[in-house]
Amino acid sequence: MVLINKFIALSVAPEYRQDIPNLAVVWIQCLVAVVALEILRNMSMIEYSQLQWSIVKQWLPVNVIFILMLATGFLSFVYLSVPMINIMKNLTNVITIFGDWSLYGESPTWFTIFTIVLMTVGAVMAGANDLQFSWIGYTWMIVNCVLTAVYTLYMRIRRSCSLSSSPSSLSG
Repeated sequence: MVLINKFIALSVAPEYRQDIPNLAVVWIQCLVAVVALEILRNMSMIEYSQLQWSIVKQWLPVNVIFILMLATGFLSFVYLSVPMINIMKNLTNVITIFGDWSLYGESPTWFTIFTIVLMTVGAVMAGANDLQFSWIGYTWMIVNCVLTAVYTLYMRIRRSCSLSSSPSSLSG
């Protein structure tokens, strides 16, 4: 998917790219996913409950964060190379570990801290030697890393709330 999105982000000529919103690809991918799920459901290959507004309200923040995460990730593809995006994605772990520590009181081991420092130094060194350096690309990527960590941390909270709810409130 990473390579496909990079190809799509760069396959349109720059003079036409400004006429097509970059986020159109993200919306099309989301629409295709929904249509595919509905087709599989109608073919009885998968099963899920009917739409319930109470569940929509509970999970709306998670889905908004997810869509923003997809959008910022796609926008970073326009300006950064795939290797730089992969290196920067590793920095999401730093934010997630900090979130685990501050929200849940989970202290990382010294080996984890050493690994995080090593990854961060590597990312800084890679960025300093990036031949296609783009402030806007790195800005989108940093926002993407923050949103990915927020998504991960919020999913943990949302799942624990859902698991503590009664089964009747989760069923369709």
